[in-house]
Amino acid sequence: MNLQEYQPRSVFLPLHNRKARWSVVVAHRRCGKTVAMCADLVIGALETALPKPQFAYLAPQRDQAKRVAWGYLKDLTKPFWSKPPNESELKITIHNGHKDESTIYVAGADNYDALRGMYFDGAVLDEVGDMRPSAWYTVIRPALSDRRGWAIFAGTPRGKNLFWNLKEEARLNPETHLLLELPASKTNIIHPDELRDAKAQMTDEAYAVEYECNFDAAVPGAYYAKQIGDA
Repeated sequence: MNLQEYQPRSVFLPLHNRKARWSVVVAHRRCGKTVAMCADLVIGALETALPKPQFAYLAPQRDQAKRVAWGYLKDLTKPFWSKPPNESELKITIHNGHKDESTIYVAGADNYDALRGMYFDGAVLDEVGDMRPSAWYTVIRPALSDRRGWAIFAGTPRGKNLFWNLKEEARLNPETHLLLELPASKTNIIHPDELRDAKAQMTDEAYAVEYECNFDAAVPGAYYAKQIGDA
């Protein structure tokens, strides 16, 4: 599936049509968020008019980023390659619409110090709830500063951590942020029968987190999370 064949799901159209610099996407499992994030990254890399633009897709771990997004990004960018993708560096270089080359990096937030000194014109942070806050605050955010790059924070809740903080920041600042909250009960992407079966087989907390995007539900394996949430 290259970019010309990409058909965005309606729930992601506000993301692709946004004007806000910062976007937070809280999405249920199997919503299609990673494909949408990758497509948006490629669109940004094609449309930018900045010289020598650079973009990044980050997952909590490098191997995870490679498994989840590398294939999508190669497929989406294939018609625009200026050279074959660099498999060892997880780097794709494409011709953009301004007679320049854009570079897209795939990396893991587990080794975010390796990104120090780089600049980015746009970045996707996927599964932000599993990332250390310092990855964003000390490396990625400064890398966006001089060229006023944008960022998308995406994922499924993992308790009240960095992702929750970013979600609340977006909720409180609608003039500068886009917030998309996409629980399965509203997107109509997962068949109702499948949701019924999942709810019957999962704990209430796990279902509330994975399908209903509930930050207040106890994260499976966490001690006293419900009591703390009630408090």
